[in-house]
Amino acid sequence: MTPPVSTGTSTSAPVTFVIPVFNGASFLPMALESLLAQSRGDWRAILIDDGSSDGSRRIIDACTDPRMLKLHNEGNRGLYASLIHAIAHADTPWISILMQDDRLHADYLDHMSDVVPKYPEAGAIWSAHHVIDERGHIFKEGASSGRTELITPGVEPWLSALHRGCFWIISGSFTRRELLETLPFRADLPHCGDYEWLLRSLRCAMFLYYEMPLLDIREHPSQASTANLHTAVDIPESYRVIEDTIARHPGDITFAECLRVGWRRFRLVAHRSLAASARGRWAHAAWLGTWAIRFLLLPLRMRVAGSSHRVGV
Repeated sequence: MTPPVSTGTSTSAPVTFVIPVFNGASFLPMALESLLAQSRGDWRAILIDDGSSDGSRRIIDACTDPRMLKLHNEGNRGLYASLIHAIAHADTPWISILMQDDRLHADYLDHMSDVVPKYPEAGAIWSAHHVIDERGHIFKEGASSGRTELITPGVEPWLSALHRGCFWIISGSFTRRELLETLPFRADLPHCGDYEWLLRSLRCAMFLYYEMPLLDIREHPSQASTANLHTAVDIPESYRVIEDTIARHPGDITFAECLRVGWRRFRLVAHRSLAASARGRWAHAAWLGTWAIRFLLLPLRMRVAGSSHRVGV
């Protein structure tokens, strides 16, 4: 089903910023400051605390701007459950998700408001970004050519995402509310929910990449993505996502393409297994090795599953 997409040509883009928070007291004030510093004021915001225990709730409760709605989960429900809950409270045409560690550039909304009417068919927009460290210093600059790339929905971009991984960036994303309501995130995928959403959405929605750094994305040792790299809890989930999406569309991927997907993932996981082994984490390395083999065998598994489906087994 194709999500409804407005084709209005208004020069403004009313938006609700959704900021999910879990123990983000260290950098949340900077994220909020970057929102309040926007050169345009026609926005709303939903701040949703997911059971924080570090003072994040006090920071949220201290916000007095009338454009901000404050929500609090009872306990920790997870990132994507929090996003689903917050989006249900939004009533603007667009949703911009901002992660608690990151910060918008002051002209973020100016740029997005200029881009939207030029590409009324786009359902989701994301931009280039700078990467900053714990102290807010830029250590990797994003490209700033100003070019745009429109990604037409269909099988081809879906296959590209299977090969490349999650090239869409959730923080700073600018997405039609109707798309997020029609194709909601899956709350049962705490580590790969953004990737699974991208794979589903690319088949039916137009994406637009804008090569202009409009936000800073922070990388630091205490964030969840860093912990995922250490524990590798994302790997079984990513396998599940890839296996499920191929199983739903077996006719859209050849055995050779599936082999390339499995081989690329095998190499990535095998590299992490070797890195764990070099650090003396033998049990973890062996566990990673089993997942690397599973990715390598994925094409054979999907071929057997497809044959069984065709003969009615």
